Amino acid sequence: MRPKILFRFLAHNQGFTLSEALCAAFIVLLTVSGLALSFIASVRTHRFGSHYYNAVCIARNRIQYARTLPFKDVAALQELRTPVTRDGDQVIVGSSAHRYERETIVTPALNNCWDITVRVYYPVTPNLMSDTPIVMRTLLSGQFDD
Repeated sequence: MRPKILFRFLAHNQGFTLSEALCAAFIVLLTVSGLALSFIASVRTHRFGSHYYNAVCIARNRIQYARTLPFKDVAALQELRTPVTRDGDQVIVGSSAHRYERETIVTPALNNCWDITVRVYYPVTPNLMSDTPIVMRTLLSGQFDD
């Protein structure tokens, strides 16, 4: 006696038609392209976040460095838009390590005070710097300086 087949399509297993195979391939293609696009977007976001974070660290370190100097020497920190590495070190002429640009503005404010503004431009794409920089600003008083 022959066993009963529960599902009819199991009895006549002849494979997939061309239209079924094309539909399945199209669905797989859509899924893989969606995953690839999300991967590319996450890599770009990570790169932007990394450059932004490094720019913030460069500006913060410049402000911290100004706090370690004697009050009379703070004015010497003034610099125009200078190429720096991601560690905040000035780029040696001819080096390809230039990735960020730092600008430090030191102006007298009130009595016995310096207004220090640090602007750091960071890379948006490999050949393009940001239009709007990271800006950190502080007032440094010489009141307690010996």
